[in-house]
Amino acid sequence: MKQKLSKSLLFYDIIAFIFIFISVFVIFESVIKKIFISYGTDRFKNEIDILQFELSTGIASLEEKVKLDYKQFADECFNYLEKSYLYKARYDDSTIFFIFPDNTIKGGKKTDQNFQLLENDNYTIYKNLVSNTNDTLINFSINNIQYLGLIEISKTGIRKSLSRSDSELVYPIILIGNKTSDFFYLIDITRIFFIAWLFLILSIIAIFKIRLTAKAAFDIKTISGMLRDESTNIRTHGVIGEALKGVNSDFIEVNDLNISSIDLNNALIDLKNVVKGVTNNEFFIGTITGNKAITEQHEINCSVMFLDIKGFTTISEKHKAKSMKIGIAIFSMVGEIIKKYNGEIRKLLGDAALITFKDNDKNKPFSAINAIKSAIEILESVDTLKNELNKEYNPSNVKQFEIDFNFRIGIDSGVVNEGLYGTPDNFEYGIIGDPVNTASRFEGLNKQYYTNILINENTYKMVNSLISIQDNQKIKELFDYSFLILDEARTKGKEESGKIFTLYKSIGTNIQLSGWKQPLNHLALERFFKSYNEFKNSIVLWKKYKIEGNIDAYETIKTVWYKLIKDFAELDTTYSFHPAKQFLKLMLKFEDYELFEKNIQLFTGKINFELKTPSDDWLLNKLLARELDK
Repeated sequence: MKQKLSKSLLFYDIIAFIFIFISVFVIFESVIKKIFISYGTDRFKNEIDILQFELSTGIASLEEKVKLDYKQFADECFNYLEKSYLYKARYDDSTIFFIFPDNTIKGGKKTDQNFQLLENDNYTIYKNLVSNTNDTLINFSINNIQYLGLIEISKTGIRKSLSRSDSELVYPIILIGNKTSDFFYLIDITRIFFIAWLFLILSIIAIFKIRLTAKAAFDIKTISGMLRDESTNIRTHGVIGEALKGVNSDFIEVNDLNISSIDLNNALIDLKNVVKGVTNNEFFIGTITGNKAITEQHEINCSVMFLDIKGFTTISEKHKAKSMKIGIAIFSMVGEIIKKYNGEIRKLLGDAALITFKDNDKNKPFSAINAIKSAIEILESVDTLKNELNKEYNPSNVKQFEIDFNFRIGIDSGVVNEGLYGTPDNFEYGIIGDPVNTASRFEGLNKQYYTNILINENTYKMVNSLISIQDNQKIKELFDYSFLILDEARTKGKEESGKIFTLYKSIGTNIQLSGWKQPLNHLALERFFKSYNEFKNSIVLWKKYKIEGNIDAYETIKTVWYKLIKDFAELDTTYSFHPAKQFLKLMLKFEDYELFEKNIQLFTGKINFELKTPSDDWLLNKLLARELDK
């Protein structure tokens, strides 16, 4: 007859519990505990009887020997009784007291024979305890500590004030006891023994339970093997065979046991390893767990990095079939670095990648710092990775097959929407929002500014909210780099402008832009800042001339711009500060800029230039901020 495994095990658990409970309760509470209490009570009664007898004998002898000093002999008698009892006492806190009606107290504690009662009117307190209880043992408190013992009134009368001349007799209270915890010490030890005994009983029961489930375990093993075989059919054909129906077991649960969930979990892990390469891992987990907070569209605070491999097209042409492996190696390096900073590659677009760094707490936007640290480390790892790739794919060091690349990186920070995006038949777990668009634009703008990294003002402000950007020492400690303002412009469709930053670090008396190999003279920055500020101020003159119709302003414009053109050209050619070219493109018409690129000597010798007029859109903007080309 088949049985339910759960009911069988539960039945034995209940039987074991009832047996153990009854055994412990009956043996311990009804027998052992009473034995110990009775033993302790008998000891107390025996001791107090001895005290009564010895006190009676001593006082009787004192009454007969009239020449003895009554008080002195009585004190010695009580001292003897105290020392005799405490010497035989088992515990350090064992106490004995003789309390007289006038609250005179004689006695003490085993470890402190000068120990005294702190309460007032002790005689009345303890006399009431004797008269108000029928219990053999009495619970009482000594100096706020709980004791258990006996309290009796002396059967022998003592002359009042211990004076032989006083005929009035008093009957002191005799109090002996142990701390409650000491009294139950043996009982506690016994309880530990019974706990061990309980463990032994449970172990014996467990053996029976193991034997009971041995058959079920064998059946489970058989089913497990069949399920592993069936998993192949599930993965290849999507159907389950008939093999499981032939399994026979003594337990109903074994037939229905969800052991297949283990193999299903392994299958899901395999699926996850595939899916996480083409979609967001968090989305995959959210789908499996049914967490709509993840799968449905929601806002997140993050920093977005758009990264492009500069020179990968040339690599693809040189190495063709191996180009994908090279790309995988490059993006693997990127992935390892960003992972350290809580970053994630969200999408690969050929030789470009969309990367996010999330903020778990919008009040602490560490994603901005993480994105910048990742970018710096990625750019600083280029040479190492190039050497490794050339050793593997160009071991002969043939110039024709040299692997040379760098990165262009754009970073912006803010709120984006995350969730399923696309058509019902073709969708992905993506992100959309202004930071994504801006990061992509900034990645492309690196070409115009001849830089490797451009950072939006939003990211700059997030870093500034955590540390003071004005404190260059803190910035250097954080990044080993400083922020450099290259320009200020606005993205398409926006009225507000934003600063465009790159990064640089000091190397002795020189500087180096992030991602660059060659150092620059530190004077390049001073000259650039001066020229850039003059360029921004000159736009006001253009507005006066073109919008307000001030003809005289044009002569001033020509003077200022001719000088700035020379300054920016010198920054590029003499100081190798190539971002200056961007401003030459803004100021010069095509023919003159082409001359600058092709014949610098002829260009330098020119006195007049064909100037490119700023657009009306630029000049009509309330902040005089131009719109970015891309």
